[in-house]
Amino acid sequence: MIMSEPCTPSAATTGDRPFARSFLARSFAAHFWLWLSIGGGLFLGDVLLDSLRWSPFWPVSGWGLILGVHFLFLRAGKVDDEWVQERSDDLKLRSYDLGHIVDIEDRVRQGDHSTSPIAERTGSK
Repeated sequence: MIMSEPCTPSAATTGDRPFARSFLARSFAAHFWLWLSIGGGLFLGDVLLDSLRWSPFWPVSGWGLILGVHFLFLRAGKVDDEWVQERSDDLKLRSYDLGHIVDIEDRVRQGDHSTSPIAERTGSK
């Protein structure tokens, strides 16, 4: 088969799947509101019928667990190198001991022996 253009990987094979991410985002809101309304309705019905046996507890809890997994997949899809760098910079700047972190970074750049593993400093294995 002769191709006129070089074959490039599709978005699905490179891991960049905008449709899947947008579907997860759109469906999470619907999933959350559906869980909240049905779960709330079940608990309200339990209270109004004076049964108070907490019969809807396990189905709503199980569904909530599935909703939590949905949320984790949604959040994991938004992680990229830029987010990681921003998050690590944010944590670094908010740390209470920023001076200590900067001191360690300076010592690593200068090649100070105190930043190398003990085995390398003592020559033991």
